[in-house]
Amino acid sequence: MKRILLAGFGQFEWFAPAWAKGLERLGFEVRFFDFGDWFSPGLMGRIETRFLCGPGIHRLSTGLKRSVASFKPEVVLIHNGNPVEPETFADLASGHWVAGYQHDDPFGLYGRKAYFRLFRRAIPYYQSHHVIRQENLSEYRQLGVQRVRILMTYYVPWLHSPPRDAGPRGSEPDRDVVFIGHAEADSRIQYLAALAEAGIRLEVFGAPKYWRRHLPPAVFNRLPPIQPVVGAEYARTIWRARISLAFYSRGNRDRYAYRVFEIPACGGFLLAQRTDVVQTLYAEGKEAEYFASAEELTDKVRFYLQHDEVRERIAKAGHRRCLTSGYDVVSRMRQWVADIREFREQ
Repeated sequence: MKRILLAGFGQFEWFAPAWAKGLERLGFEVRFFDFGDWFSPGLMGRIETRFLCGPGIHRLSTGLKRSVASFKPEVVLIHNGNPVEPETFADLASGHWVAGYQHDDPFGLYGRKAYFRLFRRAIPYYQSHHVIRQENLSEYRQLGVQRVRILMTYYVPWLHSPPRDAGPRGSEPDRDVVFIGHAEADSRIQYLAALAEAGIRLEVFGAPKYWRRHLPPAVFNRLPPIQPVVGAEYARTIWRARISLAFYSRGNRDRYAYRVFEIPACGGFLLAQRTDVVQTLYAEGKEAEYFASAEELTDKVRFYLQHDEVRERIAKAGHRRCLTSGYDVVSRMRQWVADIREFREQ
């Protein structure tokens, strides 16, 4: 296996493009097929993106088949293949191993949304799948899929690290508590509201229109203006915060998230919801901290804001654990390659 065609959305560099770069670092020749290039402009494109129907979806599938035919890869890797028409797989599977990866949950609370409509029908047509949560393994197998394995999320070394111009850890933090992420009607709303009502200096980063929709007005208006933060500023925001929070999507049935790897990789102090999964990743009270209630969250925030030395020791230990445990995207790609080789040999 030398040539891989990787198809996915290219707009977020920590998703499919990071996979492409990780595979290239392992010595593979990779051609990237960007789903985003095929959608119509304007209103039609927004309809196609939301409902996965229209001329752009057909163009995408046709373009993918042509790209595979010209590149002749051994493996076609489809990263979050929601817009790929199921009929496409009859051509893709002829002479190529078609592997899928899905980090969202097509069987959770959002599983019946329009953007999973094509993917759910296409699941049995892939030769193999990788997913990020245990629950999906049995659900895929109920559809007749036997080659399905867990591939956990990751941090991206060239994106998630302490700023190059940063001084010693602890010399720059000027934020108390931050959360960077999307708004969702789950427990994160109650947790953030509890911190705000307790008088904790809290900052939230993300899409303001969605946070305005979900946060109680009294909480939203109390916070500094909410704005997205990406790229180098994302890593710097974590570095400059004394505490960085991690929540998990209820709609996706998540028990961990990308941020549990990204925050320690950036040198931040991770305070995350406690689950059985994250407890295997970092030792509680030594490499990260966890909470399971608003009261526990508030108590731990207050404690660690008052105990700089303890907080910084945990942050450094979490950073070291993250960097030495194979939580990076290149290590995940190494696992993916080993799994695909085993599947193909079988």
